[in-house]
Amino acid sequence: MKNPKLVHGMLFPNVRVFRSLLKEFHLRNGSEYKYIKNESKRVTVRCKYEDEEHPCTWRLHASRVGETTTFQIKKINGVHTCPRIYHNQWASADWLAKKYVDQVHDDPDWKVKAMQSDVRRKWMLDVSEMQIYRAKRKALQMVEGEHGEQYYRL
Repeated sequence: MKNPKLVHGMLFPNVRVFRSLLKEFHLRNGSEYKYIKNESKRVTVRCKYEDEEHPCTWRLHASRVGETTTFQIKKINGVHTCPRIYHNQWASADWLAKKYVDQVHDDPDWKVKAMQSDVRRKWMLDVSEMQIYRAKRKALQMVEGEHGEQYYRL
């Protein structure tokens, strides 16, 4: 998911994969979305800033194909015309931990300020030091969990 695109008719193996790509798409493009419907069979989202001040009309609807778990984008309207959002609510500590687990594995003593500036430079997101701290802690737990599993196998 280096540069995700959302296209009408696009298929996903399940709703979780669809939601993760939706999140990745919006974090990379600097926009936010709001769930109108968020169910296991259908998902409808719109731009969070669909108001008079920011007339962004972007909207997306996806649902299951028949009785399978396959998810498909059925409708996608418009393009995001809202300004870039630097403090995005979808940039969670879990998401950051998954993105930075390799860097934390290589350098467990990576400073929180350095990681914060890397997030700002690479993702163009403003995140708090506490959020970076939680993300680093979770990434370290992922790394140590891998080490613990390997040690257990020995």
